[in-house]
Amino acid sequence: MFKLIGFIAGYYFFGFFGALLGLFIGSFLDRIRVYGAGAINPLQNALRQAVFLETVFISMGKLAKAAGHVSQDEIDHVELYVQKIGMSAEHRSQAIVWFKQGAAAAFDLTPTYKKFMSVCGNTRDLPQMLLVSLIVMA
Repeated sequence: MFKLIGFIAGYYFFGFFGALLGLFIGSFLDRIRVYGAGAINPLQNALRQAVFLETVFISMGKLAKAAGHVSQDEIDHVELYVQKIGMSAEHRSQAIVWFKQGAAAAFDLTPTYKKFMSVCGNTRDLPQMLLVSLIVMA
């Protein structure tokens, strides 16, 4: 959308090189609009990754505990997920903490999901990836 507007405005005001500049600026603005500030700021992407993983493991813990107890199959699934995404030993330890936190009977998911939606909700793929991870776990 912004690419087209930038291209036309650049061509109209500055000719061929203005069109290229407008296309470049429009592309930049489209990336921000579609992917949020994290498309430009890598620290925002790190924040998204951290919030996404926290939400996944807390949700997996809550889902595993939904039947009343956490089965060995559910633990094995989480271990396989940790290996599949290539987590380090330190990150694996944090994932276990999140999983146990989610499995606690009194744990409220609402703040976790609000945080997830505020950081990751404006992306296309992360909510879908969260849902797929939980469906596979179920």
